[in-house]
Parts: sequence; C-alpha cells; structure tokens
Amino acid sequence: MKIVLVVLALVPVIATALPLLRFDQWWIRVFDFPRGQIALAGIAIIVVYLYFWNPRRVTESVVLGLLVLAVVYQAIKMFPYTRLMPKQVLATESHTEGAHVRLLVANVLMGNRNAEAFLEIVRNYEPDLILTMETDHWWERALRPLEEEYPHTLKNPLDNTYGMLVHSRLALVDPEIRFILQDTIPSMHMQVVLSSRIRV
Repeated sequence: MKIVLVVLALVPVIATALPLLRFDQWWIRVFDFPRGQIALAGIAIIVVYLYFWNPRRVTESVVLGLLVLAVVYQAIKMFPYTRLMPKQVLATESHTEGAHVRLLVANVLMGNRNAEAFLEIVRNYEPDLILTMETDHWWERALRPLEEEYPHTLKNPLDNTYGMLVHSRLALVDPEIRFILQDTIPSMHMQVVLSSRIRV
C-alpha cells in the first residue's frame, strides 16, 4: 500500500516539476495548465499519505515534503488569478460612445489548411481586431486578403505552433513582439486607438 502511495504522491510532484524544464515538447508544456487539478490531487494524496506515513522513514518524509512543496508551488502560481487579488481592470459604470472593440481570437491549428472557413467566420462576425494563433507562413499568406479591411498588422508566423498574427481595423500604437518566456515563444504588445480616440 505504501509503495502505491509513494508512486501516487510522485505524480503531482513530477507534473509540477516538468514545466520547470525549458523544453517545448507538448507532453511537458501540457502541465502548465491543469494547476488546480494537480493541486487538488496533491491535497487528496497528502490526506491519505498522512494516515500511513511513518515519520521515521526518511524516504516517506522526503516524498511527503516534495508533495507539499508541489501543492504550495501550484497554489502560488494560481493565486494571482483568484478573487483574493485586486482587480487590475475595474468594471465601468458608464459607456462612452465609440469606446468599445470587437475582438476575435482564434487558434487556427497549424496543420489545418481550411483558411476559407476562418475567413468566413471573420466576415460573419466583423471584428475590429483579429488575433490568430498557431499561424505558420502558410497561414500568413492565406490571411493576406484580410489586409484590405484590416490594414494594421503585426505578424510573427512560426512553424513551431507558437506563431501569431494580428490584423486590425484600428490603428496599432507601439506594436512590438517580445520573447519573454523563451526565444521561440512570442508575445505581442500594443495599444489600439478606438474610434473615440481612446487608447486601450
């Protein structure tokens, strides 16, 4: 029973440790996302583990310590997204005419080659700003027709599933591409000028 518990306890520990490695493989990066599930599994295992834990056994204590650290780490990573943190953007009480933006965000799936279906979605929803992700050079070429109605662009097509394209009807202010997480993973930063001349 204790061997099973030790193995179970190591699952959240490994799931927490893998994303700390600087590798792009999906089976490593996937553990960046289920933080709540990893933490809850860790807590449940801690409860059962404490019942069977023998503090005199160093291995059991080390595994328990690692499990507690994994749960604490996951909690720290989730904390900024809880209601305990103050809101960065407060709700507005009044609505200024022309102070809104219609945004379309789409993960086109890099291997997907049905650009026409996506262009149809754009025509149906008529957004002001379009962000497409997983866009490679093929997608960049396929979406060029958008530039007639969306002349303001910021592009970083990549063949590693981290490519991004922005097409906008609204003027982009100080658009830039940064590589914060890794040299192969871009993030885009910009402001847009709304029809009311407000920058967001």
